[in-house]
Amino acid sequence: MKNSYLLTIILLFCTIGHLSADNVKEDKARVAAQNWYRHYAPENKKSASVASFSEYKHNERTAFYIYNFDQEGIVLVSAIDAVTAVLGYGFDHSAHDEITNKSGRGWSCLM
Repeated sequence: MKNSYLLTIILLFCTIGHLSADNVKEDKARVAAQNWYRHYAPENKKSASVASFSEYKHNERTAFYIYNFDQEGIVLVSAIDAVTAVLGYGFDHSAHDEITNKSGRGWSCLM
């Protein structure tokens, strides 16, 4: 019985480090976006590079980065490391610098 309590306490302490979330710096997010795009893009777009990026902020905190590519395409990368790095992507269009759609703004507030 003592062993199970000890094991539970050890596992609890091991998981505490994973409960906190850190911010992802823009340069790291850029590398993730470029790697994702080059891996999953159609063959004719694999050489694309980042043309522009913007930050989406919620409550004065960066929620995610929006990367537009020069051969059209977009990758959304989380600015918080507690979630999956790539939140969304597409290869056919670029994104506007600001989210104006009410549904899009509402979705991004969940982060």
